[in-house]
Amino acid sequence: MATYFTADQHLGHANIIQYCRRPFASVEHMDEVLIQNHNRRVRPKDTVYILGDFTLRSRKWAMDYASRLHGTKLFIQGSHDSWMKGIGGGLIVERMYILPPLYTLELTDHPPIVLCHYPMLVWDRSHYGSWHLFGHQHNHSREVRRGLSLNVGVDCWSYQPISLDEVEEALR
Repeated sequence: MATYFTADQHLGHANIIQYCRRPFASVEHMDEVLIQNHNRRVRPKDTVYILGDFTLRSRKWAMDYASRLHGTKLFIQGSHDSWMKGIGGGLIVERMYILPPLYTLELTDHPPIVLCHYPMLVWDRSHYGSWHLFGHQHNHSREVRRGLSLNVGVDCWSYQPISLDEVEEALR
């Protein structure tokens, strides 16, 4: 089982194609490519942390999209995730979440990981080497603080989730 991270899919959001200069002919084309790319990398027993802006659509649409994606999906709320309000069911749905390495991940040789939709200059335990993964910036720079934080948005990673190994490689 592997762990993946992603953000800013904006499924069903036609205007994001123009805003971010995404190479898709239509919103339907974008949605299908994002879902195919996700499922090509992520296996059904893998875990995927989605760091916000999954879709601007309703909860029904969000659940329909999520049902098509492989893996156990855990959501961090972003700026366009009103569909998450009041939702439960073990999906996390927090504004910020910290992954303790011995508890959640199979690897133990990396520091805690702070997950938030928004990039932060300072975060919990950042002065002790914790990592920070975020989205929100779309196709802007991947890093905020060299070696400690990383933009995991689809616009920076060929429109697909990135693995924990890729995160580790990028941050070390």
